[in-house]
Formats: sequence, C-alpha cells, structure tokens
Amino acid sequence: MSIQNIPNSKIKSLFIQYQKGISNLEKRAVMDGAKEMIDLANAKPIRIVNLGENLDYIQGGQNTSKNNFQLNANTMINKLSFESQKDIAKYNKSHYNLIVLNSDIYSGNNDFILGLAMGGIGTILSTYRFQKFYEKGKYECIKTETMHELGHVFGLIADSRKDNIEMNLGKHCTNKCIMRQGITLPDDWIEISKDRLKYGAFCPECSRDLKKYFEK
Repeated sequence: MSIQNIPNSKIKSLFIQYQKGISNLEKRAVMDGAKEMIDLANAKPIRIVNLGENLDYIQGGQNTSKNNFQLNANTMINKLSFESQKDIAKYNKSHYNLIVLNSDIYSGNNDFILGLAMGGIGTILSTYRFQKFYEKGKYECIKTETMHELGHVFGLIADSRKDNIEMNLGKHCTNKCIMRQGITLPDDWIEISKDRLKYGAFCPECSRDLKKYFEK
C-alpha cells in the first residue's frame, strides 16, 4: 500500500529499525530484499544502516490505535515523514526509513495492511500475517513484501505510467511483477513470490521506472 509521493534527493542511506521480537530469519529476509532492491535499481551508493530495535514509532501507533491488538500505520508513517523533514532542516541531509514490525497494522478503514509506504521517505511493514508460514515460504514472502514496499518508496508506480496498472490501495502493477497488489493471504503473496523466483522481481516497465528514479 502506498500514499502520496514526496520528492527528495535520491541517493541517501537506508535506515532499518526492528520491533523487539523480530526473528533472525525475518531480519535476513528484510536485509536480503533491501540489498536486492538496491542492486536492481542500480543504486549501489545507497548504504544500509541497521539501527536495531526502536520503540518510538510503535508507541505512537499504539496510542492512536482504534483497538488494542493492532498499530495505526498512518501515525507511524507520519512520524517518519516528520522526522525526515526535521533531519533535512537540521542537518541538510535525509535518509530512507524501513521500520519492520511483528505487530499487526492497519490504515484507515482497512482491517489490516502488510505495509504502508511514503515515496522518498520510507515504509512501515509488518511480518505478522506471515508468522504461521513454513520457514522457506515465510522468508520468501517477507523478502517480496520488503521489495514491494521499497518499490513504492523508490517511485513505483511512476506517475507517468498509464498502462497495466490498477488503483487498489494505491497504484499497483498488473504484470507478473512484485509491484502487483496482493489482497488475499496467503495465496496472493505466495504466488507473487513464486513469480519473483521464476521470472524475476520486476516487469520491464517497473524495472525501467525504478532505474529512472535514481537517474533523476
């Protein structure tokens, strides 16, 4: 899921922070997904920085939640945006953010979401809905989820694109591509992950636009 794109400088560090309890397998899936995204985008100057556990964003998501078993993703993504703009004003530099949670999250009237991204800023993603997957499936689906959400952060789906798209919880691709929308769990994300392994992560259109994002 994605929301409004915010233009920013393109080559900057990617900060990863985890909720307490994220397993080593989940961390490996996230890190591998982030590294592959940077490689596919031809953006290797981007440095990945592991900041470990951070509870600040989680507290805000709890405080504004409509229930006691989920976190409000909108509150957390807004805090990411605020912190990013504050860093620009204070240090004249910014970074991408990747917040990885094992708590369930929601946005607006949606019962749950897997992730919420803000273009040029960062993303919140949850591994909660994959917790009961077998080990290999869990790794591949979380890796796919990470790459999908970072795709939104890195300008996908491009505003200029008109073909092979749908508007479903944000703009998504309809090709065999990790940028298509997965609504049904676990089936959709298993299928998207299998297609990633068989055909590659991105369709030609998304691959082109991803690389263009970092050429600007």
